[in-house]
Amino acid sequence: MSTGEAARLLGCSRQHVVDLCVRGVLPFVSVGSHRRVRRTGVTGLMNRELTRDQERSLWLHRVVAGRLALDLDAVLARASKNLQRRRTHVRIIQLEL
Repeated sequence: MSTGEAARLLGCSRQHVVDLCVRGVLPFVSVGSHRRVRRTGVTGLMNRELTRDQERSLWLHRVVAGRLALDLDAVLARASKNLQRRRTHVRIIQLEL
């Protein structure tokens, strides 16, 4: 199957499937300039268990997303303050050059 078809099955972008192929996670064959993957390789990825690090990363992302959802205004205010501080810092550096 094509990388586009695999992406639809996996629920990700075609580029992510290409990256998986390049990294050797998803076996493929080249047909001209196109990559073809086996359906068994794609279903194997769909059924794959997460490693301990992947599971930890997933939980961390969920915590961050949960905090963001709970108090979006506070997060945006802090981000705005950090950006302003960064811009000021960059201006100072540019003036010194």
